[in-house]
Amino acid sequence: MPPSQDNGDVFSFLETAKDPDNDKTLTKSEIRAECATLVVAGSDTSSSTLAATLFYLSENQGAYKRVCQEIRQKFASLDDIKLGAQLNSCTYLRACIDEALRMSPPVGGALWREVGPGGITIGSTHLPQGVDVGTGIYSLHHNTSYFHEPFRFNPERWLAGENGITKEQVELARSAFHPFSSGPRGCIGKGFAYHEMTLTLSHILYQFDFYRAEHPTVGAGKRPVIQGHVQFLLKDHITGAKEGPELLFRLR
Repeated sequence: MPPSQDNGDVFSFLETAKDPDNDKTLTKSEIRAECATLVVAGSDTSSSTLAATLFYLSENQGAYKRVCQEIRQKFASLDDIKLGAQLNSCTYLRACIDEALRMSPPVGGALWREVGPGGITIGSTHLPQGVDVGTGIYSLHHNTSYFHEPFRFNPERWLAGENGITKEQVELARSAFHPFSSGPRGCIGKGFAYHEMTLTLSHILYQFDFYRAEHPTVGAGKRPVIQGHVQFLLKDHITGAKEGPELLFRLR
C-alpha cells in the first residue's frame, strides 16, 4: 500500500506515522514488528479466551443455560446486540468471560521485569537492582487464599449476592485477578478486548445452541485437574497455544 493511501485502518497509521524529532517514518522491518505485536495481542489472546469460555460453558450446563437465557431475553433480535448499556447489563456473560480468563489466562506465565536502580524491598525481602521479578498469572488465579475451589468453573464468584457470595469476597478475588497484567505495563487494549469478546459471545449465544462433540479428537481433552473437574489447557509460550475445543453448533 502506498504511504499516501489512507484506508483508515491501523496499517495506514503505521505507514504514515512520523517521529516528531526527525520526521522519519517507520521502516518496513519496524512495521512488520508492530504487526506481529498486533496479531498476538489483538487477536490470539482474545481467540484463546473465546475458546476457553465456550469450552467451560459446554462443560457446565447450569452456566450455559443461564447465560443463554440472559442474552436471549435482553435482546429482541440479533441486530439489537451492540455495544452500549444493554450489553453492559449482561453481568452473567461478563462473569463467564472473567471466570474463563481466571481459569485459563491466555498469558499465564510471569511477565518478567527488571528491578531498577536502588533495588526494591517486598515485605522482608530485598531485591537488588538488575534482578528479574515476575508473578505467574496462572498460579495467582488458582491461589486458594483468593479463590475458593479455584479449579472449579464458577461464574457466580464474581457476582456479590449470588450463592452467598459477599461484596468483600468479590473484592478479594478482583485483587488477585490480573489476566491483562496491571499497573503502567498493563494491557492497553483491555477495554477493546472485552468489547471484542462480549460482542462475539453474545452473537454466538443468541444465534446458536452448541455442545461438545461426542468423540472429540482435538481440543483440551478431559484431563482431570481435581477429580470431577476439567480445565481448558493452554501451552504457555508468550501467549497460550491452544487446540479445540471441538463443538457442534446448531442454528436456533
